[in-house]
Amino acid sequence: MKLTSETFEALLQCPTKAYSIHHGVPAEVRAITELVKGYQQACHRDISARLRATVPPDQLYRGTPSVETLRQRRYSIALECSFETSSIQAKVHGVRLKTDKDVDGTNCVPFRFCSGEKLSNTDKLLLAFDAFAFSQATGITPSVGELISGQQLRSSRVALAPLYLKVGSILEAGTAILSSSEPPRAILNRHCSECQFASRCTSSAKEADDLSILSKMSAKERERYHDKGIFTITQLSHTFRHRKRTSQPKHDFALQALALRKNQVHVLGKVAWDDADTCVYIDVEGDPDRGFYYCIGIRFEESGKIVHRSYWADSPKDEQKMWAECVGALKSIGAPRLVHYGSYETKFFREMKTRYPDTAESNWLDSLIGSAVNLVSLLYGRVYFPTYSNGLKGIARHLGFRWSEPEASGLAALYWRRQWEASQAPHLKEKLLIYNSEDCAAAQTVAGALSALSRSLPAGATDFVDATTLKREYPKQFGKIDFALPEFEQIHAAAQWDYQRERVHVRSGKPHHQRQETSSVKGSKRVNSHVHVEVEQPPCCIHCGSTRIRLWGFLGRTTYDLKISRNPLAGPATRVG
Repeated sequence: MKLTSETFEALLQCPTKAYSIHHGVPAEVRAITELVKGYQQACHRDISARLRATVPPDQLYRGTPSVETLRQRRYSIALECSFETSSIQAKVHGVRLKTDKDVDGTNCVPFRFCSGEKLSNTDKLLLAFDAFAFSQATGITPSVGELISGQQLRSSRVALAPLYLKVGSILEAGTAILSSSEPPRAILNRHCSECQFASRCTSSAKEADDLSILSKMSAKERERYHDKGIFTITQLSHTFRHRKRTSQPKHDFALQALALRKNQVHVLGKVAWDDADTCVYIDVEGDPDRGFYYCIGIRFEESGKIVHRSYWADSPKDEQKMWAECVGALKSIGAPRLVHYGSYETKFFREMKTRYPDTAESNWLDSLIGSAVNLVSLLYGRVYFPTYSNGLKGIARHLGFRWSEPEASGLAALYWRRQWEASQAPHLKEKLLIYNSEDCAAAQTVAGALSALSRSLPAGATDFVDATTLKREYPKQFGKIDFALPEFEQIHAAAQWDYQRERVHVRSGKPHHQRQETSSVKGSKRVNSHVHVEVEQPPCCIHCGSTRIRLWGFLGRTTYDLKISRNPLAGPATRVG
């Protein structure tokens, strides 16, 4: 099987996904996967149609041109090309055949359509793979490629020469992975949120109790634990030791693993929470690629009732109006205190203050931002829920909250918005407003749990544990050890072999009577402490090859059977002889 463009893109995302696609593993039908794939295909069709409209019909070639056609440059653009060799196959979006010589000496510039406004390294590497397949199939090696994105057909030139080496190394590593008889170990990453094989990999990782299930743990941190012999969450959970720290709290993966193993909320230290003011739970939706915010939701209590209000922007032109309506609503609330989950809302307020300085007073906004509470900062390093991440979805679901959409997420909301902009369908707008209001309600649920923990742990509750009172489950002690697995007992017994072989054993106390009689028998020989070693003279010099070798004298060296140090635990005793 040839390595295709789809497989190469999967290699950039996850080796397990690439292996599954290459070997035809059945994929799971997921709404988010179809949503992302459908949007990308729609963007590519739209960009291709608008690009065709700018080229005369007689200058447009549809399909894969021959090498002769490429060299003669009869057309300006070739669209929907496919180039393949014995090992790779690439579906190239298009190739420019007539360009300025200053751009590329070959006058062939492959280009690729991008659905996002911001270009990523993945887009550049996919373009380089297309160019690499093009050069292998035609013998023409382009030095420049082109990425086309956005509503305005924004073109960005990419130098391909430094990317060819990266593509070659990825192909070499990918070929080794794909040709293996066993699939690579499932390691969860950020791409799992939209992957069609996510449930399969998640089940495999949970069955193996793999550390990659902890979403906040980076690859370097996993390797650091692997070097210590820790490969599972269960193993990691047994390494937790409470230590008093005076600095800022840090996330403790061992305590998170312990919370997962025991299925209990572990609290480390005091949770600082004060709900004396009027708490306004706020959630903002936006498009990071365009730097555009389109929905604001606020939730607060008024006269004993929960009130939710939403503010919507149809386009970037309506953003200021949406912001002004939100500011007016916040001013009508007495002493509001913003409560949000994550730093996205704080960034939003600072952006709005800069973009629209005349909408609200600067001092009022500064006080509002300064008094805002980020729930993540209260959780971080202090409260560990039995969840695989500190995300709002995982913690709120643990507390019993449910979203109306099973696969609701920030990524799904982004593509719902893009679909709404293309179709103006009312049900998509309603779906986004409901998702935004449910995020506000979820934040309120988490805040309620933190408020209860800030006062004291619930009396008699078995779901909450004060981590500062935990004692070691397996304290150091003499005597027989009860191992969790029988294999550990064998490993422990074998570990003493090297210790006995590499150390000098000194008997303490008086020797036995029988030992004294044995050692005092007449005729016992005393070991000679002086050892004479004769070395045979070499026939020639190993450096110059000369046979004139003279013997100048003897060499002597004193060795010791026992080396005494100040601290016997500082290092092993040395025994020679």
